[in-house]
Amino acid sequence: MAARTNGAGAIAGMVTGAATVLIWISLGWNGSFMGGPGVYEIIPGFIAALIAIVAVSLATSDAGEYQHITR
Repeated sequence: MAARTNGAGAIAGMVTGAATVLIWISLGWNGSFMGGPGVYEIIPGFIAALIAIVAVSLATSDAGEYQHITR
């Protein structure tokens, strides 16, 4: 998947991850979650960012940002 990742996917991942962390903290789920101990906010932020990167990279075409990289 890393070879198909594009700039739009990277931006979507950063925005989604940051928004997830902010929402997680503002809802107080880092202190208590579903009756148990809190879940560290980076975990759901990472998962949401990963999903956004994959979804947006697959949904958008490659704009040729990385043409200088050869394999």
